[in-house]
Amino acid sequence: MNIVYDSFAEFNDNTKGFEPALAKKWTVNGDMMTVSLRKQTWHNGDQVTANDVVVQYRLAKYEGDLVWNYLDAVTAKDDSTVQFKLIGELNPTVIKRYILPTRVHAPAYVFKEYLNKIENASEGDERDKAIANLLNYAREKPTGNGPYKVDKTTNSKFELSVYKDHPWADDISVKNYEFKYASGNQDRWASLSSGNIDGYGSTYVPPDVYKSLPDSIREVNFTQYADFALVFNHDDEDFGKRKVRQALAHIIDRKTVANNVGPRTRKPIKVPTGTSPFATKKYLPSSVVDSLNKYETNEEKATKLLQEAGYSKEGNKWVRGDGKPLKAPIKVDSGLSDYVSGVQTIVPQLKSFGIQAELKTIEGVSLSKQIRNSDFRLQGDSWGEWNESYPFFDYRSAFVSQDMVEWRNLPDQVTVPWPPENPNGEKKVKPSKMVIELSETTSKEKQQKLLGQLAWIYNITLPKLQMSERMDQAWINEKDWDVPSNDEDVMGVRFPAFWAVKTGAISPK
Repeated sequence: MNIVYDSFAEFNDNTKGFEPALAKKWTVNGDMMTVSLRKQTWHNGDQVTANDVVVQYRLAKYEGDLVWNYLDAVTAKDDSTVQFKLIGELNPTVIKRYILPTRVHAPAYVFKEYLNKIENASEGDERDKAIANLLNYAREKPTGNGPYKVDKTTNSKFELSVYKDHPWADDISVKNYEFKYASGNQDRWASLSSGNIDGYGSTYVPPDVYKSLPDSIREVNFTQYADFALVFNHDDEDFGKRKVRQALAHIIDRKTVANNVGPRTRKPIKVPTGTSPFATKKYLPSSVVDSLNKYETNEEKATKLLQEAGYSKEGNKWVRGDGKPLKAPIKVDSGLSDYVSGVQTIVPQLKSFGIQAELKTIEGVSLSKQIRNSDFRLQGDSWGEWNESYPFFDYRSAFVSQDMVEWRNLPDQVTVPWPPENPNGEKKVKPSKMVIELSETTSKEKQQKLLGQLAWIYNITLPKLQMSERMDQAWINEKDWDVPSNDEDVMGVRFPAFWAVKTGAISPK
C-alpha cells in the first residue's frame, strides 16, 4: 500500500518528472548514484536509515531483481545517504527509473538474519535453501514508514490513520482511511454507482457502467504506455516469416480492434514503433519515424507479401506451398475479457481475407505453461512495459526479455535494410546488443540514435504487432471532498486517491 510505505520518489505523469518522497534529493555522477533520505521514522519510532535500504537491495540481488544488472554494490555512506555503485557510467534516465520507485519495506533488523545466512551459505543447495526460507517468510505485523499506519485489519477492510510523526502529517486533511475489500469489478462498479466509496486506484469501468455513475464521481486517466498486441512464435513455420507478419499487419484494422478492446480506454497504435505514441514523439528521431511503415490496412500489399513468402490463394482460401491451408489459431487468457474481445475482432478480419483464423481461450495458468513451452503459434497478449514512458524498457521487453527470447523464440540477429531512413543495402544487426548499449551510454545524441535504430528494426521485423494503448482509469468521489483539477501537477501521480490524499491536496468540503 503506497500510503503505508513511501518510495524514494513517485513518477508524475503530468510533469514527466519525479516527486520526492522518502528521498529528499538524488544525483547521478559518473558510476555512482547517491540518494539522500529525509528524516523519517518507521511506525514503531525507529529511524529509517540507509542501512535499511542496503539490506533490502542486497536481498533483492538473490531474488533476481533486474536492477542488479546495473549495480556493482549498494552501501550506506552514513545513516541518511545511500550510494549505488554502478557497473560503469550508465544512461541516467534508465538507472533513475529503476531506483527511484523503490519502496523501503522493513527495518534492516527484520531481514538481516536472512541476508547473513544467504551470504554465508556455500553455493548450491545450501544457498538455495536459505533463499527459499527468505521467500517463504511472512511478517505477521509489518511496520510501515508512510503517512498512514495500519490500526486494524479484518476480512472486509483495513483501517488506517495518519502517522503523526510523518513529515507530511500536519498537511494531511484526511485523518482516517479505509481500504475495503472488493471481490471483483462488479463490487467496485456497484460501489461507484451507489456513491458509497470515496475513490479507487486503477479500476476499469465499461461504458455502460460509466453512464450510470453519479455526477460526483470523477474519472482521472493515466496513460499506461502499453496494451494489447498480437504476439508471434518466431519459430513457427508460418508466423516465423517476416513477410507473413507484415501481411497480417496490413490485414488487421487496428482502429476497430482498439475500439472493441476498450471503447473509452483504448487508442489504436498508428505506427508500430515498439514503444508508446508519447515516447515515439518525445524520444525517437522524427526523420526515422516519418520513414516507418504505418501498416495501414491494404489487402493488395498483404496479398503481395504472402505471395512473396510462398503462399497462394485457391478460391477464397490462402494455402501454403505444400497445399495445406494457412491457419491462424490465436490463444488468449480466458480471464482477460478485453483481450478476448481483441482476438474476437481479429479472427473475422483474417477469415475474411482467406486465412483460417480461430480463437482459443485458455485458462491463465494453463496458458502460461503453454507459452513457456513455446506451445502456441499466435497469442493475444501485451506489448511494452506497463506505466513506463521511457522507451528503453519497451525495447528491453521486446528484444531482451526471457519471454521473447526463450518462450517466443525471437532470433538474436536479424537482417534489415540499412541504414534507417535511407537504406542503401542490408545489414545483420543484434537489437539486444543495441538495448544494452542504450542502457550504458550517457550521450543523449547516441541515445536518440539507438532509439531510432531500435524503432526501425521493430517496425520491419514486428516482434509483436501493437494494436492499442491503454488509458488507466482512477476514480474520485467529489461529493464530500475538494479535489484539484485533473491537469494540476499533484493529480499526475498514480493514483489521486493515494498521492493527492497523502500530500494534503484533497480535503473535506
